[in-house]
Amino acid sequence: MRMVRGGVFAWMVAASMGAPAAAHQEDARLTIRALRQENNRAIAAHDLNAIGAIYSDKAVFVWSDGSSAVGKQAMVETFGEDFADPRWSSVVFTRTPVTIVLGAAGDRAFETGTWIGDKRGQAGKLSYGGSYSAHWIKGAAGWQICGELYVKLR
Repeated sequence: MRMVRGGVFAWMVAASMGAPAAAHQEDARLTIRALRQENNRAIAAHDLNAIGAIYSDKAVFVWSDGSSAVGKQAMVETFGEDFADPRWSSVVFTRTPVTIVLGAAGDRAFETGTWIGDKRGQAGKLSYGGSYSAHWIKGAAGWQICGELYVKLR
């Protein structure tokens, strides 16, 4: 009987200790989702300063066409070139997180989801999209993306 009580007690202690950890993980997921929504809004507004806000300075990007950019500045310049293309008066990329998995230490996260690119203008309408993944890190500046990979599936 004593072993059962000890086992139940140990389980109760472990369960009570897990609750704050679970709440912390959910807070992190909500924060990352909010940052992603904010970044989507910045892209829709073509606000290059705001677009770069969630990326670490050394972030690595692999775009859906296989090209890449290393560093926040290179990524922002790529968006700037896309926005400046005279064929397109409207360029919007929307990422929708499906899963966000937190690392055991709570300072890294892996986001996966779907993305849609819409361009409209003199050249007509172009829509495409697919899947993406993002590697987030939490540091002194809060949650930031240190890498993204986009795969065009349609």
